[in-house]
Amino acid sequence: MKEQKKLTMELVKSLMDESYTLVWTDYNDNLDNRLDLIHECLASKSQEKLWEKADEWYRFI
Repeated sequence: MKEQKKLTMELVKSLMDESYTLVWTDYNDNLDNRLDLIHECLASKSQEKLWEKADEWYRFI
């Protein structure tokens, strides 16, 4: 069985970009049930899928 890495702040920081853009979202739009999306972003080291999801939320505003 493959050993899983322990989630530490050092691991999280190693996966993060140097800076981020803050974006306002409605409280009803959240990632509570989208752990697959969060995992995909961490695995690819890209926030592109998060931007796509935010675009879906605000497409018709």
